[in-house]
Amino acid sequence: ILLQQEFDLDYQRWSTTIRQNDQVQPLLPETEQYTVSFGQTDPGSTGLAAFVFPPEGDEAIITWFDLLNCQESSGCSNLELPGIPIWSPDGEQALFTDDPNSQIDLLRTELRTVLYNRQAVNVANPLYVGDRAQFLEGQPVTSAEELSPTGKGHAPFWLDNETIGYVTGDGDPIITQRRSRVMSTAVSQNDPQVLFSLDDMMPAMEEAGVPYLRDLLFWIHYVMVHPDNPEQLFVVGLSTADPGAHVLTFDRTSSEFRYLMSASYLDNHSLGLSPDGRYLVLTGIDHSDPDTGSENALLQVFDLARQEIAEITPFLTPRSNFPPFSTYDWSVDGEWLALLLDDKTIGFFAPDQNQLRLIEAPAGECNTPAWINRS
Repeated sequence: ILLQQEFDLDYQRWSTTIRQNDQVQPLLPETEQYTVSFGQTDPGSTGLAAFVFPPEGDEAIITWFDLLNCQESSGCSNLELPGIPIWSPDGEQALFTDDPNSQIDLLRTELRTVLYNRQAVNVANPLYVGDRAQFLEGQPVTSAEELSPTGKGHAPFWLDNETIGYVTGDGDPIITQRRSRVMSTAVSQNDPQVLFSLDDMMPAMEEAGVPYLRDLLFWIHYVMVHPDNPEQLFVVGLSTADPGAHVLTFDRTSSEFRYLMSASYLDNHSLGLSPDGRYLVLTGIDHSDPDTGSENALLQVFDLARQEIAEITPFLTPRSNFPPFSTYDWSVDGEWLALLLDDKTIGFFAPDQNQLRLIEAPAGECNTPAWINRS
């Protein structure tokens, strides 16, 4: 299935269409409503979450579209969700917050996280968990408060099918220096325990020479779990002095941190894994770029297989603002990274061979490269 997001210049609104089996169809039939989706599906890719905006008013309705039940004339069968679901690895449960709008701070897919809101965040949001059937079958729940409470925090994630984690601020509604920490709890018990804190990360960051650590506002903003190795977490801390997004790994078995890389989060921040789990991609702005008005963004590829010496391959790409669609995409086998280098050049980078190929595209007609895999 190929997801396509289009902007209609005549009607001045966004629409989402899908292409499957060489057929193109909209999520919704021709209506005055418009849709925006960032590709957030369940683990089986049977459904898609999207923001549906009514003709009157700016508040979006978070909607689930059944990708297995779509018709060209009527669109896809759909229903309202309690919020943006954060799916368990097996797709049988999902996490929600009581404030769905707060969830657009981070836009997550299986292998990528995009930072949409760059401000310090409220970490006292009640979190809820529900079984898939509660919000997708029968009389579906549309309010997160009707589900089971499972802590208070920000940026929830799954460690496994029974255990979740989230960022909290030690009782402070706004994350502040040295107070942020990551909690974990079994969803059946709602008994959160500290997994690690910002203080635990400090030695690794000091060893890496991160500046101003003791003098600036610095907080843990989110965590990603390696899908093939849930013992390995990617931790992103944001600071206000650089202003930088600093990426570390945390090994749950050894409780050790390793500092990886950083980039300014003022624009274009995302963190993503290659499908084979070997390469980590960080996008953002170059700290050292003297031209703050530049249209360029920084894309860095980190080889996670190199344990002793950090190997980072940097590229300059165009900035991508709203909607925050990515300027890169991996082939399904993880061997090639397609990336937009400027408004008319697409690069194909094979990190295993350290090989780069270039092709020319019509100027201004390519915003987001995407792989279409055919048998």
